[in-house]
Amino acid sequence: MLMPSRWCLALGLSLALAQSTPTVPTRLWIDATATTIGATKEWTNKVEVADLNGDGLPDLLFANGGNYSDPGRPEPSRVFFNMGPGKPFVDKTTDVFGQTLFLSRSIKARDFNGDGITDILVSTTYQTQSHLYVGVGKGADVGRADTEGRRSGLGYDFSPGKVGIGKPTGRHHRKDAQARIVKGLCHRPNGHPRCAVG
Repeated sequence: MLMPSRWCLALGLSLALAQSTPTVPTRLWIDATATTIGATKEWTNKVEVADLNGDGLPDLLFANGGNYSDPGRPEPSRVFFNMGPGKPFVDKTTDVFGQTLFLSRSIKARDFNGDGITDILVSTTYQTQSHLYVGVGKGADVGRADTEGRRSGLGYDFSPGKVGIGKPTGRHHRKDAQARIVKGLCHRPNGHPRCAVG
């Protein structure tokens, strides 16, 4: 049995806890799709977040195209520029990719050639051509890369299901790292891809 002093302490503690219990919010996030990127319609496989135009705001890239278990129709992979808080994103797809359609499974934005400008790798599937778009300038306008040059840069029909960019691994670690730094691409000196492709 609790003694009067302990009973008072327990009662005081329970009252203090009851009064200090924070209210749990019922909505932690609000769906802002309609006021930011609006309605989309393609089959999206992956999304990448990166600052493409150097304004310090995260932009969105969508890897789109095809069906799940069969090729389906190629579709545009989408690029949306973030215009800042409270403003809708701007669709810059044709400014970046032109009219190119993809069966894309993954999209990555990194500086592949070390020039300080973000480049875009669109990896495709079903034996279709993957593309490396090399950024040509900063600011509000991201220039399109020479896709013919990028095609020959990849060396062959590069058709991975997904791409991961990171540190080189395996027994060819040093050679691969040097090749990637010099060429700015994800492959060995003999042209075969080696960076987390699967």
